[in-house]
Amino acid sequence: MRTLVALGVGLAGGLAGWWSNLPAGPLLGSLLAVATVNVFADGRLSVPRAVRIPGRILVGATIGSLATPALLHTLSASIGWAIVLTVAVVCGSLLVGLWFARATGIDRRTALLGSCPGGMAEMVALAEESGARVDLVIGMHLVRKLVLLTATITAVALL
Repeated sequence: MRTLVALGVGLAGGLAGWWSNLPAGPLLGSLLAVATVNVFADGRLSVPRAVRIPGRILVGATIGSLATPALLHTLSASIGWAIVLTVAVVCGSLLVGLWFARATGIDRRTALLGSCPGGMAEMVALAEESGARVDLVIGMHLVRKLVLLTATITAVALL
């Protein structure tokens, strides 16, 4: 029953996010709706691994389907800069993660996964598989995502 409630709340939140035209609305709407209800339900909602794995496969297939020859052609023109940017972001994130672990006493695995620039779903999956504190990784990425979207929306509006 807890799984059905979590999925129902997630569906309602995802649809609300989609209909509101928020950036990443379906994902953020679902996430915020389930997280909010779960906080008030004292953490009783859950989605078992047997449901999470197919969900991750669906997300992977969806993202993979966006890779096209046109994308590769466009990326090939700036691959050098894309690599430099990626290395800089990863190195910066690793340094911030190590600093965060030292400053807060949180284990390094959790701090690194929480500060990594990857997508929330991927970092949560890695946290589950590596024994990191999933709750903190989710929290860190939720804050990052909300700040990033707010800042990006504001910057784009000002351009």
